[in-house]
Amino acid sequence: MTALWTPTTDRIAQAGITDLMAYFNAKLGRSMHDYSGLHKFSVHEPESFWDGVWDHAKLIGEKKGPSLTERHAMPGAQFYPESTLNFAENCLAHDAPDDMIAVISYTEKGERSAITWGDLRQQVANVRHRLQSLGVRSEDVVAGFVSNGVEAIIASLATLSLGAIWTSCSPDFGIQGVLDRFGQTKPKVLIAAHTTCYNNKAIDLSERVNGLLVELPSVTAAMIFPGACPDVISRPIQRPGCEVVEFDRAITGEHDLTFEPTAFNHPGFILYSSGTTGVPKCIVHSQGGALIQLVKEHRYHVDIKPFDRVFYYTTCGWMMWNWLLGSL
Repeated sequence: MTALWTPTTDRIAQAGITDLMAYFNAKLGRSMHDYSGLHKFSVHEPESFWDGVWDHAKLIGEKKGPSLTERHAMPGAQFYPESTLNFAENCLAHDAPDDMIAVISYTEKGERSAITWGDLRQQVANVRHRLQSLGVRSEDVVAGFVSNGVEAIIASLATLSLGAIWTSCSPDFGIQGVLDRFGQTKPKVLIAAHTTCYNNKAIDLSERVNGLLVELPSVTAAMIFPGACPDVISRPIQRPGCEVVEFDRAITGEHDLTFEPTAFNHPGFILYSSGTTGVPKCIVHSQGGALIQLVKEHRYHVDIKPFDRVFYYTTCGWMMWNWLLGSL
């Protein structure tokens, strides 16, 4: 069989995974020089492997206590049960300069927008403050009925910065499809757009969002933004007993950006199975587990370097959106 592509010798030498093997060789006195050797090491010595990933990638957090308990129990095994970190802090509290572009997005209509690291940090801080004022705490769920855009990134990172739990569905879902998911996770706050665009068609989501608010009594506040096609908005979004906040106002201000130290195994994301065999099943990913796994994939499997541009075409209803978020 002929390989479709083989990296050059220089590219292999400069790859993150090569540097990781060199790190283990120097620190532990090993002699790993290929993927097979590193994979075998990760399987047979998971404590040393994941400690090395944490340290080599310079994750922000407090690593203490055992790296792994109940190693052979499934379920029952736990990584870093005494350690704390914050997913959003690791996405934002690095040395990318404030004036550098962090996110570039295009609507289906081809409209381009971009946000700098400085503005992203500030807007996350402001939305974090607003979520706190709405009563969001670490045990609460914030749900996004959102397209893949900067609003979803800001809202999710603000949620995670509080140690709270983020879940999302794409606006191409019908009301029942969303209720099958959010009805199980009982969000406290709903983030949603008034409109979206699909197949070059402007779609008013007002009726759907209002329907969700009626059917989700757990939601005590909604944060709403216009979306891609504000000209087609037909009605306000409202429900008795639900405070409606304009997202565009929530992102303004000069609040400090802080991060709640969160238990490694505390829930960070709730995703869902496809629902092809009944009601979708909730799939919970911890703050720490999601972070360290995505760091491993991005830095060592995909060889993403700081300030590279990463693109993946996905909606917020698919796990690849969470994968994309982790590239920050």
